[in-house]
Amino acid sequence: MKRFISLMLALVMMFAMLAGCAKEETPTTAAPAGDTTTAAPSGTPSTEGKKIRTDLVMCNTADVVTLDPPESTDTYSNTVINMVFDTLIDMDENSEFIPGLAESWDVSDDSKTLTFKIRENVKFHNGETLTPTDVKFSLDRAKYEIPQSKAMLEAVEEILADDEAMTVTLKMIEPSAAILVNLTEGAMHIQNKKFVEEHPEDINQVACGTGPMMLDEWKINDYVMLKRFDEHWAGTPVTTSIKIRVIPEPTSRTIALEAGEIDWLGGVNSIDIARVMENQDLKTMEVPGSSIVYISPNQNKEPWNNKLVRQALHYACDKQSMIDVVYEGYALPGESPFPNIMPFWKSNPVPYDLEKAKALLAEAGYPDGLGRTVELGVSSDERNRMAQIFQADCAKIGIDIEIALMEFGTLMEHCDGNQDLIMLGWGHATNQDRTMRMNFHSSTIGPNGNRSWCNNPEIDRLIDAGAKEMDQTKREAIYHELQDLMADETPWIPIMQQITVYGMNKNLEGIVWYKRGGGYYCNGYVVEE
Repeated sequence: MKRFISLMLALVMMFAMLAGCAKEETPTTAAPAGDTTTAAPSGTPSTEGKKIRTDLVMCNTADVVTLDPPESTDTYSNTVINMVFDTLIDMDENSEFIPGLAESWDVSDDSKTLTFKIRENVKFHNGETLTPTDVKFSLDRAKYEIPQSKAMLEAVEEILADDEAMTVTLKMIEPSAAILVNLTEGAMHIQNKKFVEEHPEDINQVACGTGPMMLDEWKINDYVMLKRFDEHWAGTPVTTSIKIRVIPEPTSRTIALEAGEIDWLGGVNSIDIARVMENQDLKTMEVPGSSIVYISPNQNKEPWNNKLVRQALHYACDKQSMIDVVYEGYALPGESPFPNIMPFWKSNPVPYDLEKAKALLAEAGYPDGLGRTVELGVSSDERNRMAQIFQADCAKIGIDIEIALMEFGTLMEHCDGNQDLIMLGWGHATNQDRTMRMNFHSSTIGPNGNRSWCNNPEIDRLIDAGAKEMDQTKREAIYHELQDLMADETPWIPIMQQITVYGMNKNLEGIVWYKRGGGYYCNGYVVEE
């Protein structure tokens, strides 16, 4: 009951934030999750009279995949990218739009022209000065050259740069309700034109932005080291360096936290939560996360192109057992591609029902099962354990599953249109259009976007309509209809929305956690006793 009450309070806070978005300093009550930007909160924390340590260590469960912003679609890469680069506009800790590299912007009366006034004398890490040409280059590259990001700027007809006036203008094909949010996303970070052109072959392994931290070293599958950029336009950060270690094994992460080897852990292993909470040297946060863990059947391949088979898989998925066994109850069953903290979320629960699953398989023409073993790709210990529960249930309806545990980057490469099933997570709790467009629109089919190979004209139509509709009541109706269609077509089996517990040094201060997920880490420090 205590956990239920705290969860309900957290949900009320989340919904209030998403509805109201009042700009104010917030305490450490919301947890990081998903792909978020790192807008610097106004002012820096006071460290006067404190003996502090400013070299911080965090950890991720997997390594960075790419350091090239428009190529990045994963949380691990964006954790680094969000600190090394800046966007034109941003969102603060309360999800209000705030200036970034653009100090101001203007939207025309017909919403088809957006003009951004670019800050003067902003420095890149290589000493170059930011110009509107750099902004145009970055956005043009994202729109025309990089498959992973082009869909986010589909509504943009032309990008114009005026270096003398220090302006960048976006000419829209039509009004877009999603464009401002899209410009805050990780793929829209601004790069230095000269630097990118000097690194045609290795731009995914090097980085030069305007952000508060600079890339110092990337030792693949071991750690990324970031160091402070003293000339950051928003002021010199408090944090001197951030080392992001890669520790795939969950208990090893907890041990490192307990030993003081890391300062904060983005998600304590469920079986270790109690002992972390009892540790007097640590503190925790417990909130509903913004990520959805899902299984995606590949519709490019039989029998997954038959929606009855996909529906059968959904009914065979015992979500509550996965939550209880693997996450010790720290999750909510998935009911939509949206998490329940996202505006326009609609509940569409699918019960665990093996008899219904068998009937659907029979109706699809597979009364005795599929007749072959299918592969389910996963990339972590927790998801491997979830997959084992799913594997056992699918065996009861005649579907034999072989689990393939692989490194995260390898799993991404594996999504080439020949895979059977994959288990992944998605976390973009403030952007309905990106969630739908990147994962389900036919224009983004491929290993870096629509990995389910969903190709449905009605889904496309509703996604496009939701992105254009400026009236929020009508927009909500569109996204509700779209979620109903998703429940029937089953391009995803949404398994769960995790209640994430974050562990950290009890003396860690200065980090501002965003209610939409993520945080501004670059003013963090540890008070030494």
